[in-house]
Amino acid sequence: MAQLAAKPEQNMMRVPAGTDLTEWYFEQGWTDGLPVVPPTRALVEAFVDALGGDPHFVECKVPPRHGNLTREVLAINMVMAGCRPAYAPVVRAAILALTAKAFNLNGVQATTHMAAPLLVVNGPVAREIGMNGDCNAFGSGNRANATIGRALRLVLLNVGGAWPGDLDKSTLGHPGKYTYCVAENEAASPWAPYHVEKGFGPEDSTVFVLAAEPAQLSGDARLQFLLRDQLRSTLWQDLQSQPAEMVQARAGRAHPDRAEPRPHPPLRYRRRSRAIFRLHTRLGPHVVPGIAQHRNRHPAESADLRRRHLLSLRGRTYR
Repeated sequence: MAQLAAKPEQNMMRVPAGTDLTEWYFEQGWTDGLPVVPPTRALVEAFVDALGGDPHFVECKVPPRHGNLTREVLAINMVMAGCRPAYAPVVRAAILALTAKAFNLNGVQATTHMAAPLLVVNGPVAREIGMNGDCNAFGSGNRANATIGRALRLVLLNVGGAWPGDLDKSTLGHPGKYTYCVAENEAASPWAPYHVEKGFGPEDSTVFVLAAEPAQLSGDARLQFLLRDQLRSTLWQDLQSQPAEMVQARAGRAHPDRAEPRPHPPLRYRRRSRAIFRLHTRLGPHVVPGIAQHRNRHPAESADLRRRHLLSLRGRTYR
């Protein structure tokens, strides 16, 4: 059954006219360290309507303090974060996912590790509200990404009570504890969207949450050489299929660092290179070590190294 919170009119605080609300919210300890948008009554009511109305309806309890999150309180934190009402369904779904028993938010909030909740949005809603899943997805410049993640963090602070040094015992933390929210770039991905892999339809809109460390870029030069050689192989095959006059015109652009296109190792070695690169892109920060460059090792030796690393991954599934 739905749970209703006690009406808070008796606990309302009156702020004198002329008060600097930005500084006042800092003094109350209701911010994440950055200035917030003052939640006026009109703005809060608009967000409550977007959440389904009934401002005193309790959506969930937020660990580790297990404070009641009413729709009105959720709306206030969304306004302070700078959200738009259109983001309300995403924020609501995300906080319900975070407070589900399987996520163990109590452990994530109070751990000494640096992990923070990461939100990944799939489906049409990500495009409708203009989320970024492309260049600089974890960086600045997108209002939806920034404010949805920030609204969740404000809820975890103000309702969950996970203030650094108090109930949040993270030794280092990371910048994702300000905001950590992206959309999957479904249009550019060679694989099915994550929510489709989990049984949802492509037309469904979903949120996926996980406790994650900071984003890491694997800059392994050996993998970069494999990708470069794979690209050269494609260009070389393309050049072979063109008339001689076109080959002469395009060869310089295809291989600016070489006078002539360099033949690629036999196909059986290219297939293994491609398999390793696909594994690397799926694993994210997990780097497959020790892969030899074609140009520095004999092809047979490179193939043996790759075979051994592929065998070392057999039996383990990374999703």
